Amino acid sequence: MTISKYLEIAHRRLTNAGVIDSAWLDAEVLLSFALQRSRPWLLAHHDQQINSVAIQQFNHLTMRRARGEPVAYLTGEREFCGLSFKVNQSALIPRPATEDLVESVTHYFKTEKLKTEKLVIDIGTGSGCIAVTLAKQFPNVKIIATDISRDALAVAQENAERHRVADRITFLHGNLLNPIINHVGNWKLEIGNSRLMVAANLPYVPSSVIAAKPELAHEPARALDGGPDGTEIYQQLFCQLINSITHKLIPLPVSLFFEMEPTILPALLALPEAKRLSRWYTIERQNHVLSLHKNLKRR
Repeated sequence: MTISKYLEIAHRRLTNAGVIDSAWLDAEVLLSFALQRSRPWLLAHHDQQINSVAIQQFNHLTMRRARGEPVAYLTGEREFCGLSFKVNQSALIPRPATEDLVESVTHYFKTEKLKTEKLVIDIGTGSGCIAVTLAKQFPNVKIIATDISRDALAVAQENAERHRVADRITFLHGNLLNPIINHVGNWKLEIGNSRLMVAANLPYVPSSVIAAKPELAHEPARALDGGPDGTEIYQQLFCQLINSITHKLIPLPVSLFFEMEPTILPALLALPEAKRLSRWYTIERQNHVLSLHKNLKRR
């Protein structure tokens, strides 16, 4: 049978399994992966026969997709901000909302035109998509990336090596800010005159939502579950930030960027810890990004 015929069969199989919105795209991506060809090549050779090895692999992949496994885990790749990232079940699959976060940080860098060096702390780095993308876009930025999962850090390290920025990213294992505080004995020596910024895409999906969406079962729960109302992990980070700033364990970051579902934002901003942070920061909201910028009057 031809490429077009196999795509039709796969489309029907995925649609019948409930993969409706992306059935054609998923079928094309999986067949491209099996054949090691691009999607445009498939369209240009739609009447070409497929070898038996590729057919067997393609059938296996489409069956797994029909059972709910994400395409990114099946191919081991995900595009993010124009870069290809390795992904597996150790780390969350990068999503468009996180591209919005990177865009917000990028816009800040370009508009503020900070004359001093910049140090970004990427908290909960996962696949490393935020850290690696910023390192590629801004060669003079230093980055520290943390994650509570050693397996996720291994994926992030591999992605940093793939994109040749591993020499500018320090990966640390631990919970949120803890490895930063423990790693740096003398912040003045470590940072010098750098301006410190924080970026984080932490778990913010309410536990009940995860339970109601079986398609999320294949991704690491620890990277998704934000507790009963989705604010639990961010509340922990806010507590660490307040304690670190108050006791001068780290310098006061000039800006912080957090990814968050808009429906969760009211509960997040109502936290006592968020209100305390507003003593130092002006809070802005845009789509999936919550940004905090240091008040100029509080230096």
